[in-house]
Amino acid sequence: MAGTLEGKVAVVTGGGGGLGTAICARLSSEGAAVAVIEQEHEKAKQVADSVAAGGGRSIAVEADVSDKSSVDAMAGRVVDELGGLDILINNAAIYPRRAWTEIEEEEWDRVMAVNLKGYFLCARAAFPTDAEKIHPDQEGYNRWVIEQQSVKRRGTPEDIGNLVTFLASDQASFITGQTIGIDGGWMMH
Repeated sequence: MAGTLEGKVAVVTGGGGGLGTAICARLSSEGAAVAVIEQEHEKAKQVADSVAAGGGRSIAVEADVSDKSSVDAMAGRVVDELGGLDILINNAAIYPRRAWTEIEEEEWDRVMAVNLKGYFLCARAAFPTDAEKIHPDQEGYNRWVIEQQSVKRRGTPEDIGNLVTFLASDQASFITGQTIGIDGGWMMH
């Protein structure tokens, strides 16, 4: 029986350890070819070899997600060797393990380069291979979305502003650490 991701190609940044290793294994178990992306080639190779040993198709790619030329080269290699790029898992991240007040500016810049800029660069590099998946009938898609929502209109910037204003007020003084969906009831449908 084919897996749910048979014929798909997945890129997993930060794939050489921890969460990345488990993500690569699981994607492969569902049939995806996996590109293990890591700054240290040996870490990526260990995971790619493990995926291959389990019967999966995988490559190890050394790349710095904070560097555009490195990311573009990575995406090109994935497309060339695995035949496409369907799934992007932006997993690469760095977290200093001390109080934020002790982090130097240079280290903070590196955190932002990997954890934020890296996500952007990888998404941009993957987009051209994914661009044909944009809905061809945008108006029809918008009508369908509204039909699925409880509130029968598209959201507005004012809807977001209203929530931000409420959360910033004393009326919300006991609300913390919440995820509030502003989606017209889309998620509950």
